[in-house]
Amino acid sequence: MKHDAWNPGTLLETSGGYWKTCALHAAVQLDVFTVIEDQLLSAEAVAEKLKADPRALAVLLNALTAMNLLEKSGDCYANTLEARTFLSKSSPGYIGYIIKHHHHLVASWSQLDQAVLSGNPVRTRAAHSSDDARESFLMGMFNMAMMIAPRIVPKIDLSSRRSFLDLGGGPGTYAIQFCLKNKELQAVVFDLPTTRPFAETTIGRFGLSEQIRFQAGSYLEDPVEGRYDVAWLSHILHGEGPEDCSCSSRTSIILKCSL
Repeated sequence: MKHDAWNPGTLLETSGGYWKTCALHAAVQLDVFTVIEDQLLSAEAVAEKLKADPRALAVLLNALTAMNLLEKSGDCYANTLEARTFLSKSSPGYIGYIIKHHHHLVASWSQLDQAVLSGNPVRTRAAHSSDDARESFLMGMFNMAMMIAPRIVPKIDLSSRRSFLDLGGGPGTYAIQFCLKNKELQAVVFDLPTTRPFAETTIGRFGLSEQIRFQAGSYLEDPVEGRYDVAWLSHILHGEGPEDCSCSSRTSIILKCSL
């Protein structure tokens, strides 16, 4: 936006932009789009399925209609093509997990002024300790990686490589995609112990349990067992402070891995 476009109206539009965000988050948290699926349902019918208040839900459905995520016909609602494609759990293009992860970050972002004053985080990793928050984060990372990994992997030749380390790999999206492309590759996903069930379930879903194994640990604190031809680091440095992203820290990891 150009500076000369700022006026009370545009400033207030930006300031209240979170209203649409919260409507989207609420709909995804409640699973509204999955409930509607490819049907045309009244607010009362959706409310009954969700055990929600019919009047309050109708207000949310009208807001989603205004956002072009739902289409309204009479007193009934249907998903738009985009909502069916990206916001219904039955769709392979579902990105609801990363939206849920964004929802869990709202409380921290609302304290941005405090973070700027102190120079310190306003939350700890314990924020991901609940099952819902952990699933949203890990499967959200899967959502994001699945948008780009299938395009990146064919451009990187690992045909002569045999061992692959996916450091901080979460559910193992990149290890999965590289192993699908390179049948001789053996991979290890290294991540926190709480990540194991999500990673092993996802790896199993792709039929790669014999090709990819999980190793539990913190890449900042624990040694990584084994020797690897390739180490893949994706979406991990942005979550650490400058001291843990320094060259000395990364060199330490490489030495621990015996690369």
